[in-house]
Amino acid sequence: MEIRKRFYKPRERAYTPEYSKLQHEIRAIKTRISRAEGEEKAELIRELKKVRKRQRSTPCVSQTDKRLSYVRYADDFIIGVVGSREDCEQIKQELTEYVAGKLKMELSAEKRSLHTATIKRGF
Repeated sequence: MEIRKRFYKPRERAYTPEYSKLQHEIRAIKTRISRAEGEEKAELIRELKKVRKRQRSTPCVSQTDKRLSYVRYADDFIIGVVGSREDCEQIKQELTEYVAGKLKMELSAEKRSLHTATIKRGF
């Protein structure tokens, strides 16, 4: 599908720089904890908890990747899009024009709808 090839944009990196920095900080604190004793160890554990809390609220992956999947069943199909609502609207418009122009068919207005889902990433 030409739209899919044009739309696809992979992630730039596995983790965001902010998330990677926090991961490194956690590893460093854990190393220091393993060598510490007494009150110093307790203070490092408190610090580790604070950094982990910040990490949980930091996006793990970039939100700039875009993907499109197509599933067909009999005479119906679903297009799944990882992207913005505007991306979905554009794909829907292009698909409607393609079906009308090239195939001389019309998509059912009842079935031609957008359903959105927000998936929280970064866990």
